[in-house]
Amino acid sequence: MQEPLKRLARRVKRQQQGKKPPQILLVNKYIHAGMTPEEAHIAAQRQLGNVTLAREEIHQMSSILWLEGLFQDLRYALRQLRSGPAFAAVVVSTGRLTHAGDGIVKRRCRVARESDEWLV
Repeated sequence: MQEPLKRLARRVKRQQQGKKPPQILLVNKYIHAGMTPEEAHIAAQRQLGNVTLAREEIHQMSSILWLEGLFQDLRYALRQLRSGPAFAAVVVSTGRLTHAGDGIVKRRCRVARESDEWLV
């Protein structure tokens, strides 16, 4: 849990340090090559494509959006359970019974396997 948060903090710190985006570097390169600023800007956009879309994709790939979505889903589930206490009791008891039943079946299978009853 701490590692993704550290990566997120490092990414934010890098963004705040003012690193130049690739588009600015290309524009400067084209201007030094003799283009006008407008031509250089258009050429850089043409070469890089949609910079905002690429930046959003990189953010989604490198962030912990799955964790944010999980917390959002949990908050929604808790709100729904709080709004109907009788339904919440049924959900919780069903979950407990299912968990207990699963444990009983696994235990029975393990005992049967150890005593070679499952071969019959």
